[in-house]
Amino acid sequence: MPALVKKYGAPQIQQQHANNWLRLDWLQDASGAAIEQGRRGPQCRTISPRGNESHSWSDACGLTITALIVLNPENPQLASELNVGMVNQRELYRAGTSLQAQLEAMEQQRRQQEVDQSKSVGSKVKL
Repeated sequence: MPALVKKYGAPQIQQQHANNWLRLDWLQDASGAAIEQGRRGPQCRTISPRGNESHSWSDACGLTITALIVLNPENPQLASELNVGMVNQRELYRAGTSLQAQLEAMEQQRRQQEVDQSKSVGSKVKL
């Protein structure tokens, strides 16, 4: 934990479950300012430290770093596992929105090409 605090500063949220695990969250709003606990913190605390877990993001949030330290059951002073999730939520949200718009434009273009193709084929049909 001291290495993470040295690198990222004091976390805005720190949660510990007995001697099993410790979770640390560093949260920023869209302007890059640290989010104080209670001020939009839960809204931006949506990135999981593990990649195979559920995530969501918002354009109201900036850089989010979440670390989960699983403590060694035989010696809780040692970590047996470290998981870190880090994402700039606003940038990810914007990239997702842009990608969605591009995909929708491609789909519209595909549909229009099908209509144009059917018109050219349809004009050769004899009834």
